[in-house]
Amino acid sequence: MRPSLRLPAALVLPVLVAAQGVPPGVPKGLPRVVSLTVAATDSKGAPASGLTEADFQITDAGKPRSLSFVRPVPEPLALAVAPGQSTNRTTNSTRPVTVLLLDQLNAAVSERTANANHALRELSKVPGNGQVFAFILSSEGRLVPIRGLPGTVPGKSETDGDDAWTAQGAAMLEKGMRDSARIRTASLDMSMRIQWTLNALESLANQMAVFPGRKGLVWFSAGMPLSIAPQVTSTGATLDFTPQLRHLVNTFDRAATSVYPVRLGATGEEDALEVVAQLTGGVPPGDRDIAPTLRQAISDARGSYQLAFLPPDDNWDGGFHKLRVASARKGVRVRTKAGYYAFPDAGEAEVAESMRVMLANPSDHPGIRLRGEIVAGPKPRLSVRIGTADIALARQGARQAAQLRLVLSITMSDGRVVLSPVLRIEPEWGEEQAAAVLKDGIPFDQEIATVGIDKIRVAVYDRGSGVGGSLTVPLPSQP
Repeated sequence: MRPSLRLPAALVLPVLVAAQGVPPGVPKGLPRVVSLTVAATDSKGAPASGLTEADFQITDAGKPRSLSFVRPVPEPLALAVAPGQSTNRTTNSTRPVTVLLLDQLNAAVSERTANANHALRELSKVPGNGQVFAFILSSEGRLVPIRGLPGTVPGKSETDGDDAWTAQGAAMLEKGMRDSARIRTASLDMSMRIQWTLNALESLANQMAVFPGRKGLVWFSAGMPLSIAPQVTSTGATLDFTPQLRHLVNTFDRAATSVYPVRLGATGEEDALEVVAQLTGGVPPGDRDIAPTLRQAISDARGSYQLAFLPPDDNWDGGFHKLRVASARKGVRVRTKAGYYAFPDAGEAEVAESMRVMLANPSDHPGIRLRGEIVAGPKPRLSVRIGTADIALARQGARQAAQLRLVLSITMSDGRVVLSPVLRIEPEWGEEQAAAVLKDGIPFDQEIATVGIDKIRVAVYDRGSGVGGSLTVPLPSQP
């Protein structure tokens, strides 16, 4: 039976957004924040540390913008938990994640084995590869894990921090090649090949979104075109995949993932490699040099900052806005995405989909620090605190505001899963309340019946930064 999409009234009472330190009410018309991740390196190519708002200069479509906040990514752990409480931050959750994708779908059949062996040799040159993971994009468009991301591969549990996994890489790669060994025939429709590639990249971006901070995807590929000429299509019409690519770029943006392409060779189909790198803040495609590109992606993740600014209301014109970010600090170089699409639609459907993806993953998403517990009593209460260091706080004079969305997922004893509607949490507070909110987090409190429930999970999404987090809240022992 299909799970209900509404929580029974007996389970969840009206949402209590108000709590100590945060005034009640949902303010309307909060300004929309533009958030971006910037890689910063010093004159020696090492991650640049200690940068502040004064060190960055940004223009949006040629217009200078004032930054709302700057923070390093990732930040150290900060949420302490008491007995009975849970958090979605673990000791290794801030280590940067980098993924290598060996694209066999877009490679010539005669070159696949050589490409795989080259990728393995290059992987062995990268020290400290415990947070490097690898997949094959098979000739059928499937993602085949060589070393899958922790918590995302059914039936597998990869060791977080296993720095010697490439020592067994030959066997792992051989198995991955066997699992992806179907031969793509020359008759495969080019439009199908492009669509399969876009679908696989989007799936991988959603898997990577579970991990906090900036991520890097090293895409070892011959590339693919962004359009197909009329003489090649069966209909005689030009096929343009730019809208699908724009959707993919937005998915990578929400996942805080930059793409670092590595060309298999000159094929004349490298359009997508160039564009995706530019629009996600990666580096231009290199030729077969996987190891240096992996090291670059890892270094960028360790020396990244999240920036945000508040453009005026008339900014959202539906066009593409070019961004330029520079550093006022001598010797510091910065790199970020080339720009963003200023869609007038707030994109609530995309927000809901992001939270659905988080809740579909059995592992908690640590992008936003969350702490939760069930407070016992005559009326049990779900109590969650949302860490403010991971969200973009809009400043309006002396006041600050947040733009959050929250979904509850409850697994019943009979196996049914019920989801709440998307809840808007948009508190606003002044200077006298700021210290308490910054220290303890933004509160979400909800009376909830726990009888007949096996599991409670919470997903939170920050509209300002595009970052999300999820948390499994432990249930009290039943008498």
